[in-house]
Amino acid sequence: MDPNQNTENIVIKSSKKTILRGHESEVIACAWNPITDLLASGSHDTTARIWDKFDGSKTLNEKVLHHYNHNTQESDSDDSDDSDESNPKYVMSLDWNHNGSLLATGSYDGYVRIWTTDGRLTNTFRQHKGPIFALKWSKHGFYILSCEISGTAIIWDAVTGQRIQQFSFHSTTVNDVHWQTNTSFASCSIDGSIHVCERGVNKPIKSFRGHTSDVNSIRWDPQGQLLASGSNDTTLKLWSMKQDTCIHDFQGHWGDITSVRWSLNPNMNLILATASADSTVRLWDVERGACIHSLAKHVRTVYSVAFSPDGKYLASGSYDKFVKIWCTQSGKQVHSYKGSGVFAIFISVVLLHLTAGQTQSYGNGQPKCNDAAELNRLWRNNWDPTSYFQCVTQGLPASLVRCKGAFIESAQRCGDWLEWVWQTPFDPPYHN
Repeated sequence: MDPNQNTENIVIKSSKKTILRGHESEVIACAWNPITDLLASGSHDTTARIWDKFDGSKTLNEKVLHHYNHNTQESDSDDSDDSDESNPKYVMSLDWNHNGSLLATGSYDGYVRIWTTDGRLTNTFRQHKGPIFALKWSKHGFYILSCEISGTAIIWDAVTGQRIQQFSFHSTTVNDVHWQTNTSFASCSIDGSIHVCERGVNKPIKSFRGHTSDVNSIRWDPQGQLLASGSNDTTLKLWSMKQDTCIHDFQGHWGDITSVRWSLNPNMNLILATASADSTVRLWDVERGACIHSLAKHVRTVYSVAFSPDGKYLASGSYDKFVKIWCTQSGKQVHSYKGSGVFAIFISVVLLHLTAGQTQSYGNGQPKCNDAAELNRLWRNNWDPTSYFQCVTQGLPASLVRCKGAFIESAQRCGDWLEWVWQTPFDPPYHN
């Protein structure tokens, strides 16, 4: 791709697309193997899949990783039950280790499972008491970090499966985690806080507070010196371990920031990309402390962004079903692809395509309460199952109400986690 090419005809041709069919329900996560041409995907159909043959072959090889309790490690668990449909095995997160030899999956049943590239289950870890929403290998591959919906994080020995340390510093759901070094990591939560924790230390070695709403995404810069965070308060903040307050407070988005990513090219200036519910992507020059491009071709919430390895291009994925490719130097769109199924993949972008709902929301499911009918029920929070929205006055945004447990939408009340069932989030609006 030439950044100076004519971009009038930017739609990717069908011959350049590969559609992966096999999953029977929503695809929640996918990740490229860092070494070989393999792609892993996880779904609500209780399977993960490893795909290969991205070389133009008509037939794709697919290995299906079934998440049910039929093996020795899981069947020994006191509460293991193969036939228990109330304990679903939705695959919520997955990650490859540093050399691409092992895949870790985190599922709704609270298990961490380790798989080889040929689809063989090698180990199963169980200590979590709820769904695992975030999971990451350490940089050297010795540890696995997993976080559950209650806010608890666990570091595991990746070989033995031993729980090395448990961290319970957040008051509710952890949205994202990212390793800083081989022994330290950062976590962010719906509670608005960010904690940096170290293996062997029983309290956070640093806590950052400054966001006024949910923190959705965090990433360390390539050197592990600066931490970027994006929040529902519409700000991108930059933090340093050397001070308690943020060193940059980038403002420009008017919707929730859903994803934050660094350009990984060491020969370029430090560049950050943010995706937002305001349907735009922004590129930020960290050294200048300024927004250098606002990319505004999407028409709905943008949930995923990823740089190409050389940092020259950025891919973005949106609820509008489009993957768009941008030139980071000019800010121009150079390619576009519209998916028709559950998910689409380009470079390393992961899209979660969610069924459209009827409510007019702010991205997290918060009704605008413009219709009198919205006052007659409670609305789930798409990003926090421990709370719900309630319309009190027509024409004013709904109020947020917290539960001690989980919000059970079918019963329109708070209840126990055993009653809670995953449901597809509502589609965000156009924010007109």
